[in-house]
Amino acid sequence: MKHLLLTLLVAGLSAVLVFQVWYPQHLWKMVGGIELYFLMLSVELTLGPVMSLVIFHPNKSRKELVRDYLIIGVIQMSALVYGLYVVAQSRPVFLVFVKDRIEVITPVEIAAGDLAQGHNGFDRLPWFGPQRICVSSPSDVDEQNRLLFSAVFNGKDIQNYPQYYRSCLAGRWLEKAYADDQLRELVKEKNSDILLPNSSFSWLPVRHRFGVWVEIYPADDTEQAHFLPFDPFYY
Repeated sequence: MKHLLLTLLVAGLSAVLVFQVWYPQHLWKMVGGIELYFLMLSVELTLGPVMSLVIFHPNKSRKELVRDYLIIGVIQMSALVYGLYVVAQSRPVFLVFVKDRIEVITPVEIAAGDLAQGHNGFDRLPWFGPQRICVSSPSDVDEQNRLLFSAVFNGKDIQNYPQYYRSCLAGRWLEKAYADDQLRELVKEKNSDILLPNSSFSWLPVRHRFGVWVEIYPADDTEQAHFLPFDPFYY
């Protein structure tokens, strides 16, 4: 019973880390990458306590029981650490505002060498939730051309290079946000069943590795922003 309670406690703490810190606002649905975590969690909640029941025997000495429980604990912690490592590699670290959209960037989309060139704290990945940032496009023509070729031939655009990252002024991206009537019309055209706010709002497309969603700003209030699984570009 104690083992089960301890397992539930560890599982609960790891769930808070994943769903409240690393993947807030249902970002886990958007970028994926946590399938292994759910598998690991199911193992934690079932296999561990079951193994404890199997190994328990009243004739075993206390020393033998402690040894067996330690082995099970090591197995469970190893699975937990590995699962969290995989989830961490897929977590959104930057929400980059680029021109008229938001790009969701994960650790695997930034090369270590490029990360090292970041300025003002953008040379390391955040661990306590994704950061909202803007970019500063280069004025040098040669640098612009390098970015263009990188985007075309390598699939890496300005959002993948932390050297161009800059802090956003409050509500900077709202200046480029679209009016609600545009999204309402798109939803109607596609016969989508997503629920939009009844009151006025603005929105921006949010591009990620697996497609495009939208972020809604009710009454242009970024504090109430939330994501919806709707691709405004797909017909």
